[in-house]
Amino acid sequence: MRRHCLLFVALGIGALLAPSGALAARRALLVGVNDYPALQERFQLRGCENDVRLMAGLLTTKFGFAPADVKLLLSREATRDGIAAAFRTHLLEPAQPGDVLFFQFSGHGSQVADQDGDEEDGLDETLVPCDVGPESVDRQITDDQIARWLTELHEKGVRDVTFVVDACHSGTITKDLLLDTDLSRPRYVDAMDLTGQPVLPKETSAEAGERAAQEAPAEVVVISGCKADQQSNDARFGGTYYGALTYFLHAALQNASPNVTYAELLRDVQRRVQERFPTQTPQLDGRGDRPVLPSPQAPAARPFVVVTRADADTVQIAAGANAGVTVGSTYVVYPADDKTLRGAGLGTIEITAVQPDQASARPLRGARGIQAGCRAVEEAHYYPPDRLYVRVDGAGDAPTAAFTAALRDQVEYVALANDERTPDRVVKLRAADGRLSAHVITPDGLPGRAFAEANPAALVAALRPELENAYAIKLLARLENPNPSFKVRLSFDRETNPVYYFGRDKVNFRVQADRDCYITVLDIGTSGKVTVLFPNRFHPDNRVRAGQTYVLPSPDRPTFQIAVSPPVGREMVKVIATEEPVNLTGLDFTTMRSTFASLPDSLGFVTGLASRVRDFVVRARPQPPATAPEAQATPTAGWATDFVTFQIRDPREQSR
Repeated sequence: MRRHCLLFVALGIGALLAPSGALAARRALLVGVNDYPALQERFQLRGCENDVRLMAGLLTTKFGFAPADVKLLLSREATRDGIAAAFRTHLLEPAQPGDVLFFQFSGHGSQVADQDGDEEDGLDETLVPCDVGPESVDRQITDDQIARWLTELHEKGVRDVTFVVDACHSGTITKDLLLDTDLSRPRYVDAMDLTGQPVLPKETSAEAGERAAQEAPAEVVVISGCKADQQSNDARFGGTYYGALTYFLHAALQNASPNVTYAELLRDVQRRVQERFPTQTPQLDGRGDRPVLPSPQAPAARPFVVVTRADADTVQIAAGANAGVTVGSTYVVYPADDKTLRGAGLGTIEITAVQPDQASARPLRGARGIQAGCRAVEEAHYYPPDRLYVRVDGAGDAPTAAFTAALRDQVEYVALANDERTPDRVVKLRAADGRLSAHVITPDGLPGRAFAEANPAALVAALRPELENAYAIKLLARLENPNPSFKVRLSFDRETNPVYYFGRDKVNFRVQADRDCYITVLDIGTSGKVTVLFPNRFHPDNRVRAGQTYVLPSPDRPTFQIAVSPPVGREMVKVIATEEPVNLTGLDFTTMRSTFASLPDSLGFVTGLASRVRDFVVRARPQPPATAPEAQATPTAGWATDFVTFQIRDPREQSR
């Protein structure tokens, strides 16, 4: 466990997600620690117990673990001795060759000085049980102890062990600003907070580091929660707290396509994490080309969710808001042993209520024979109306009330967040010398440009472009096809979460689809303006061939470039691919004089885009009764999407 912010370590994980034999046992130990009685309030967490409950549901409904074989330790049960005893009695002692074992720890991580010279950085990473405090620092569980547990399992012939740690082992960028927003909290306790003394790493030789790397099992797959200089977040999603990585990893596994690889899975997790937390970048080490099979049951040709309960009036599925399920969406239900998941199946259900990890539905006319264990495949997704939820902090009661009133009057798509609604942005106000100043803060605590004006109305007008950008990005990120009939991939020429500096950098994008299709590539700039990158003046035909990579801008036109421009902030690029030709923008690219087209009403275009996609798909493909044109859900067949986000910064930052 030499990675910082370690999230996911798998030994032979392919066997977790695929059957390793009829007699193989499947057992899981899940540890979630919210409460640390010996630590200050700022170190108390809120999402760790939810993490392990969420993963327990996934293991039992989709990955073949019996509920009796999934043991949970929550908060004050999770002492050092309690974790060690449960690991031994639940996982180690009954272990036999062929078993599939799963361990998760959600809580704080930390570091202590390396005791045996096996760490290149001179530090052991640790898990922090609930009984750790300034007087009990030695209660931490080091990576060396975990290695001994895994060695014992290996000696007993167990090869299929999954180890999940949603904690952070580096606190180098903990920000007071972030904590003040109350949107997230880092899962890290620094040694200074425990002992009052910094960790003093011991020197280790290069030979020891090389030997440690060589001793790592070849089958290990590591997904780290973030880079070494970043942090993993304990954050609120729809009113409920989870670890950011657990939340998005759960959603990715729940919706994973058949034969998805680790690299593809991580890419999906990365972009969803960074849409919410741009400075948190999950990392992958190991065999990224290995497939992650979605179920130990009969292999399925399409992603599905499991029916957990059914009667004549109600069907319950083991997926909810965490997996993107929405009221009004429809699913076709198939028998538990159906492998193809095609055709009319047992009938269609419509979602009527959604909870974080499950949803209820009503059977539509003609549905029959639906029971627990059946497989449900989404055939049409409903995109509910949405707003940009904003919380206003600071400046005192009167200035805040005046600003809030102006915000409501001038920005129609903004709604005020409350305790039940996680804000998309926080506006920090300050009143001084008869003027109001404000800046917008992103969910991960990054501040935008500060503005100062003489009155609330002028201040709202100054902030509007940044709010418009945030709303457009939210709407476009939400326009995702949860069950596409083909794939399209969008990437750029730098690593995930790249940083570009305006006035200096150029950006290139790559697009590839696995089927002949027609693509539209949209850029939502930091100013809130939407620009159509493809089709364009040089490529008015937006048809692309299956398997061919298209570069934007095209390398055969050296003067055709995409320059990064201000203001600073976060930018999104979205690709929408359709099997049939469609002009989503209504523009004539054959008569354009400029290279790219900028839409005159960017926000209006983005707001109506979901309806345009739905209308096109319904017209282009024959639909079953449940998704007739009068229905509001958008069929999932015939189109696909992808997106990337990146940071734009001021080049003067590098010289400071």
